[in-house]
Amino acid sequence: ALASTMMRYDSWPLITMLAVLLLWDALRAKNVDVSRSRTTKVSKAVVFGFISHSFPIMWLLSQWLLFGHPLSMAVNSLDVPVINQSIQEMGRMSLTLYHLAFMPAIMLLCIPLPFAAAGLYGLIKSIKSRQYSVLFWLLTAFTVYYLVTFVLTLSRFPLARFITLPTIFLSCFSGVGIVYWLDKATE
Repeated sequence: ALASTMMRYDSWPLITMLAVLLLWDALRAKNVDVSRSRTTKVSKAVVFGFISHSFPIMWLLSQWLLFGHPLSMAVNSLDVPVINQSIQEMGRMSLTLYHLAFMPAIMLLCIPLPFAAAGLYGLIKSIKSRQYSVLFWLLTAFTVYYLVTFVLTLSRFPLARFITLPTIFLSCFSGVGIVYWLDKATE
């Protein structure tokens, strides 16, 4: 996690979401035995959070000291002129619709259609059966982050690399969909 935060700041929100989910899962846990006690899980989640966020905290402090704003890399982003030009050329509503369609379109281009259908079906089955895994919450959190950052505020211009992780999370649900389809086919 620390290495990913050092390579791209795009991973910072995802690592934060993962740390929060680990802490939430630890707080909900029931004590089964000493090696898996709630205190041990909470401690591991907190240590994960501190270690994985050490570089982003250092980076934000250095940006603040050097440039006067902790998020100067986002405020002075190259995306701002591109988005302003796109708003002038396409109009705000057209650009918003483009950003809204970008995530599912890239997901469908990255994985074969039957695999994507199985993933969506597995995701729906998980929701209906109320079996929410950490992957479900990460996919949900990343989708909300995408919608707020790219669609609602138009503060970033979407690139395909931003869609890689949610595509991987969605593909994990394809196993649930494929197993269900195979069970239905063998009945």
